[in-house]
Amino acid sequence: MGFEKRLRSAREKQGLTQKEFAEKLNTSAQNLAQYETGKRKPKKDTLNKFAKTLGLGYGYAPNGEAYFYCFVSTLIRIPECIFLIFRQISPEGF
Repeated sequence: MGFEKRLRSAREKQGLTQKEFAEKLNTSAQNLAQYETGKRKPKKDTLNKFAKTLGLGYGYAPNGEAYFYCFVSTLIRIPECIFLIFRQISPEGF
């Protein structure tokens, strides 16, 4: 699963539309759509904004692709965190 799908999945798990998420990021839905379709790749500061707004951490895989992860302190959101982790491991589903 590429970063664009991870971003969309994380947004949807938060129950946010593109427009709502874009407003939280102080950007346009069209700009966000470019990240979610892979037309744009986020710089580190943009990735940080995505993660902070979604309440997630982020890192980089050995191939350089960005991914999100859940903080241990987000106990109330463990089911969503587990879902995100498994979707990154097994993009075909589990």
